[in-house]
Amino acid sequence: MPRDFIIRINRNEHEAACSICGQPASRFVGPELFLLEKGDAQAVCDECGQEHAPTLYSLVILGKEALTYGADHYEQLESFYPPQDDDDDESSGLHYRPGLN
Repeated sequence: MPRDFIIRINRNEHEAACSICGQPASRFVGPELFLLEKGDAQAVCDECGQEHAPTLYSLVILGKEALTYGADHYEQLESFYPPQDDDDDESSGLHYRPGLN
């Protein structure tokens, strides 16, 4: 029987048992893989995620890497996109900030 897996943003760090093998499945804040059973999202450990849903598991890893990279380079990004004052003269240059314009 095919299983349905989902990627979900986990907002709280906690311990849970894997719904497939029963081993501990640490849940960290950020994207995580879950097994969807009867509308309920159940924890999945990394090993079972790799075995049963390798493509989705790869996306979870990519998402975690992106979050880590962003956190590690936050100060560099701030200098690249400096905060703008409300009285800035917008005609003085390019004012583009992804997701804000």
